[in-house]
Amino acid sequence: MGSRDGDFLGYVDRQPDGAYRAFDARSAVIGDFPGLADATGAVSASSERDRDDDGSPTGDLEGLIR
Repeated sequence: MGSRDGDFLGYVDRQPDGAYRAFDARSAVIGDFPGLADATGAVSASSERDRDDDGSPTGDLEGLIR
């Protein structure tokens, strides 16, 4: 599970075949990756798309609780 400044970014789950599956803050699949670093990087990059130009979360992410 990852967070930045208290905002939940997403998480990575190890699959039975050894791949790492990355999920965003809404539990949508980002993709499968051969390494943990690639998967966590994808989670972090995904969260960047959900931020305004000033770095604050976009309105649809504020108050999201899972």
